[in-house]
Amino acid sequence: MGTGWHRAVGAERPVRKPHDGARAVVVTHSQCIPHRLLIVMRTLSAGWLLPGIFMLGTLLLGGTPAHAQTDALSLGSSLPEATLYDVEQNSSVSTSALRGDQATVVLFWSNQCLWIDRYEERVLDLRDTFADRGVQFVLVNANDADAFADEGRSTSAEQAQSYGDLRYVRDENAAFARQLGAERTPHAFVFDAEGALVYRGAIDDSPGSPDDVEVAYLREALQATLNGESVSEPDTRPFGCMLKPPR
Repeated sequence: MGTGWHRAVGAERPVRKPHDGARAVVVTHSQCIPHRLLIVMRTLSAGWLLPGIFMLGTLLLGGTPAHAQTDALSLGSSLPEATLYDVEQNSSVSTSALRGDQATVVLFWSNQCLWIDRYEERVLDLRDTFADRGVQFVLVNANDADAFADEGRSTSAEQAQSYGDLRYVRDENAAFARQLGAERTPHAFVFDAEGALVYRGAIDDSPGSPDDVEVAYLREALQATLNGESVSEPDTRPFGCMLKPPR
């Protein structure tokens, strides 16, 4: 796990500035507060009451971090071959056909997750930033369409229309998600020009407002990859809604 997820033990810092007269919340890591709970507290203190409550369920009651899963794709491994379904083209597409010239960003996605709503604009901004640098962004929906109708092809195609040239595909049986070890939406995976996995985890460290981002993990991973450098934090904790694959 990347070191950016933890500050020095015993360090003390305000979690967020007071919002509309609310008291500042100060947390010390010497109190041994789990990091996922810390994220919830930061969100609540910023005035995001309902999102914070929702996050408490999705983060604290969620699964294990991707890097702790024994079946997760190892860093340095090649982009797995898989057949996905392009919701706009109404046709099957291979993962090899989705690769970018210089880098490929695979983002596990949802049509009904609160945290996807929070990250849509950030992802579109990243797409625009790296548009001329040979980076292909691919949104992958691996949720069970039979159990959750809004995750199916029809709704996904409607969503895709608002994303412009951002590719949106369905992983119908979630086989690709299992190959990568995806567990959340959003959950990012970056592959370099050779197709090797160089980053996996969160988009950034602010599930609430983009104005509060301190570490833009995905952006920094892409910049390092395109510059031919090693990613300083290649493995971070994803947070968001639990992936709901077919059983």
